[in-house]
Amino acid sequence: MRVARVSCSLAILVLAAGPAPSQEPSSYEFDGAISRSSLEAYLFRSATTMGLLGSQGRNDDLRMALNTGLKFAGRALTAWGSEAYHVSLLQGLGPKVAMIHSMDPEMILQGTVFEIITTSVNDVAIPPWAFEEFGLPVEERSFRYEAMIYPDGRLVDHWSRGASVPDITQLETRMWIYFMGRLYVDAGFEAIHLGQIELMGQNDRDHSAWADVLNRIRAYARDHARRHLMLFDGHVPSHGFHYEGDKLLLDFHSFRCDLSAWLRSRRGRPPHGAPGHPLRQELGRPDAKRLAMRQPPLPGRGRQLRDLGSRRRADPGLLRLGL
Repeated sequence: MRVARVSCSLAILVLAAGPAPSQEPSSYEFDGAISRSSLEAYLFRSATTMGLLGSQGRNDDLRMALNTGLKFAGRALTAWGSEAYHVSLLQGLGPKVAMIHSMDPEMILQGTVFEIITTSVNDVAIPPWAFEEFGLPVEERSFRYEAMIYPDGRLVDHWSRGASVPDITQLETRMWIYFMGRLYVDAGFEAIHLGQIELMGQNDRDHSAWADVLNRIRAYARDHARRHLMLFDGHVPSHGFHYEGDKLLLDFHSFRCDLSAWLRSRRGRPPHGAPGHPLRQELGRPDAKRLAMRQPPLPGRGRQLRDLGSRRRADPGLLRLGL
């Protein structure tokens, strides 16, 4: 018997403590800050939609998203490498994003800034406002790949020749991420997935470099985003990210899950990469009690689908309420 493959993977999302979100939330409204119940409602109706707004995006993908009640379109633009191409694509997405929001003004579209930088970034010109944001004299130049990688050679050519993991402590890297963040805000996106932020932050022990650039994007979003908020998430398998003591860096944490993993588990084999536990942990913090991963049940099943999708220990997600 041939089993059809599902082209869109589900997103497993780690949330803070609280009651299970309602399947029929009364409101998806927010402006400037988002309530816990609204964010849980969005994540309850979330899915990974890679390519929805890419060059291969099809109208039928959008029809499916709208007809299934999708509210959080994860990785709607998947910008992995090829920086010059993806910048050009993103700068032209405004009309399509506006069209989607005319059909469903509540939908959150998520962009991506991954743990990769390639020599293609050398072809992306830096606008004057990026220099000004960081208090630098304005120059007429492009981004510099060599100024964004780890100076000690760590993770250089990690993905392929000329495709490395950027170092968040390098000013050029933070300028790049801020640049991309502003482009996403201006195009109408309201969330950005940051991928494996720990790979980029190996020199950022106190997470101050990450906090610096994300808070700059948040400040811009407060004045210019369509609902004055930008949500950030990433993969944090070892520990959640805090800065300046107990301030939370991300708005939520995410791990991937797909139906093929569930099918393998039904045949008596553990899901790919899953350590075999239900992902429940507890932090001794006042802002993080009992934490769990939740996913709506598959049709005809009375149980929730739970899967880690990572070979390492999961960390509890800590919810930021737009602070």
